[in-house]
Amino acid sequence: MENRRTWIRVMAAVALTFVMAIGALAGTRAPANIPFDFEFRGLTMPAGRYTFESGYGAGVLLVIDGAGRTHAALGAPLGNPNVTAPSKVVFHFDGERYRLAEVWLSGVGGKQINYKPRVPAVTSKASPPRRIEIAIPG
Repeated sequence: MENRRTWIRVMAAVALTFVMAIGALAGTRAPANIPFDFEFRGLTMPAGRYTFESGYGAGVLLVIDGAGRTHAALGAPLGNPNVTAPSKVVFHFDGERYRLAEVWLSGVGGKQINYKPRVPAVTSKASPPRRIEIAIPG
């Protein structure tokens, strides 16, 4: 009987540890209203409310649109995740479209989203893309 109680306690501790580990892997979520259409991994995302989540590994970024569809990308870690900084999303505007370039979530650091910049049809001294930051309250 005592062995059974010990086994139940051990299993309860393992289950609690597992649940806490899954919660830690879930990462940080932050909603933001994006006032313009933007490109993410080759998809045009309409203006609206999005949830940005970092977790499930060091470089994974999830973008959840207003309909609940999840879009994922691998991103290169930026900054120190141990430094608390305000959450924000960063877009590059090349004169034609906005592209999601970075996502910074408080307590997690930043993720840089790789994309291929548009090559202009006419070679000239084109200015670099403008950087647009949108703060995520929280």
